[in-house]
Amino acid sequence: MVAKYYVTLTEYGSSLIEQTHDGGTVELKDMVIGDANGVPYLPFDNKHLTALVHQVASVPINEVKIIHGGVRISALIPASVGGFDIHEIGFTDITGKLVYLGNYHGAHKPVISDGGGGDLEIVADVKVSASKEVTVTTDPSILTANKAWVQTQLDELRNSLNPFLARTGSIELWSNPIPPAYALECDGAAYSRTEYKALFDVIGTAFGAGNGSTTFNVPDFRAEVPRGWDHGRGIDSGRILGSSQAASSVYMGDPSVTAGRVANLYNKTDDNVELMRKALNGEPTTVNATNLSVLSVPAEIVDPETPQNTTMSVRVRNVAVMFIIRI
Repeated sequence: MVAKYYVTLTEYGSSLIEQTHDGGTVELKDMVIGDANGVPYLPFDNKHLTALVHQVASVPINEVKIIHGGVRISALIPASVGGFDIHEIGFTDITGKLVYLGNYHGAHKPVISDGGGGDLEIVADVKVSASKEVTVTTDPSILTANKAWVQTQLDELRNSLNPFLARTGSIELWSNPIPPAYALECDGAAYSRTEYKALFDVIGTAFGAGNGSTTFNVPDFRAEVPRGWDHGRGIDSGRILGSSQAASSVYMGDPSVTAGRVANLYNKTDDNVELMRKALNGEPTTVNATNLSVLSVPAEIVDPETPQNTTMSVRVRNVAVMFIIRI
């Protein structure tokens, strides 16, 4: 059975093959694609051609590989190349002349900007006969989108660059009100555990369990300053990763005290220094006043102001930026 669509050596290609029998080489360079001006033809009847009837594109040959009984030739037509019907194909050498000529069934190759299409790889298994008149045939069904090959290359590249790339779950500073496409703002929002599975696999519910079943929370760093997790060091013990901590407070005195009287905060219960530290470990509104009083000197008069009204949080100089987390 004669194949309807096939590839054959051109007369120029046959002469090159004859030279290889005497120790020469054939170096293939490009795959050329044409529309034959809309008029299909048989390659066997046009072996005299050194160029396609109407070439519309040319792409580099990816690989020429020796296989059992012949040669496998592959070339990629990228998504950005298209907008034509394919009726003729060929493989050229470094001179630009056709070594192999083939026909094709007229399939339309769209360009990605038209809303369809994608990368297309043509793989031709060339079988060489033993006769002097060398012809080759190819299985026209071997036509695939090259997604697997591209993905393999990307995976290999990603693996080689991984030590230098930021990973999912990395938290960064960002200088624009809108987070980039590869990250979410650290605003405490809840997100789907399935849609953002990679991020959920990294942070889990450390920053909030969302609705408890299908969502989780990202960190909320709005108006917050991050602090290194103690993780067993013993300086800020008793906390888990992702936990929040209120500000510590300092005594600022009685803003209404009259001239000649100095107000001070003192422990009215005992001499334990930890009592004062624990009492001030939090926002001014949460100061524990149970064992504290405000004392004015020199008359040692107990000031009527409360500790909450005479303390304030300590703030370092800062610049407002956005925290983002990679997805």
